[in-house]
Amino acid sequence: MKKTLTLLILLFSICIGFGQTAQESTKENKEKEQIPEIFKKHEWLQKIVDYKDCQNITIQDYENESGHHKYVFIEEDGIKRMYTPEGKSYCTDNANLSCIEFYKLNAVGEKWACKEK
Repeated sequence: MKKTLTLLILLFSICIGFGQTAQESTKENKEKEQIPEIFKKHEWLQKIVDYKDCQNITIQDYENESGHHKYVFIEEDGIKRMYTPEGKSYCTDNANLSCIEFYKLNAVGEKWACKEK
């Protein structure tokens, strides 16, 4: 009886330790896999930008002065592209045009940027 009780206590201790390790591992994985808010707001962004593995990319929401028209700007290696909230390309900056200035847009919300490697 004493050996059985000792064995049960030992097995119980092992199971508790394993459960805690598995829970900690799952928690760490969830933290690593958290999707940035802007990618939740605009799901189509994941088709354009791999937020887990990217460089030199920033994303920012913009709206016009009245707040009626909203856009998403993706800047990659100095090239700025403007998209509708649905993900359609709308305007690309060039030497003679700043989409932000032309449409009189203001940045709203937080700017997201790729993590430096």
